[in-house]
Amino acid sequence: MNRHWFIYYRVNPYDLAAAVAEVREFQAVLKQRFPGLQATLMRRPEPRDDGLITLMETYAVEATPLENAQTDWPRIVELAARPLAPLVQGARHVEEFVPCV
Repeated sequence: MNRHWFIYYRVNPYDLAAAVAEVREFQAVLKQRFPGLQATLMRRPEPRDDGLITLMETYAVEATPLENAQTDWPRIVELAARPLAPLVQGARHVEEFVPCV
């Protein structure tokens, strides 16, 4: 079964470059560790009324080659959050989806 994770959070505009760099570095490591992992980083085009920018990491894995990635996913998400913790404003939301059958 394919799995998709969506992780979103907000950062101050002056922290945007640092947050993007941290996420891209972490995603590169994940892609090396789990061949076939699809990882992207996106942002909302406009800041919120309070000026914060919403970022979203997306991940998709194929069940067969990446079964360990699915098993270890909660730990991976936890480790990914650590370097971002000082930059994130508010909660970091993690959601998992699977395709409809």
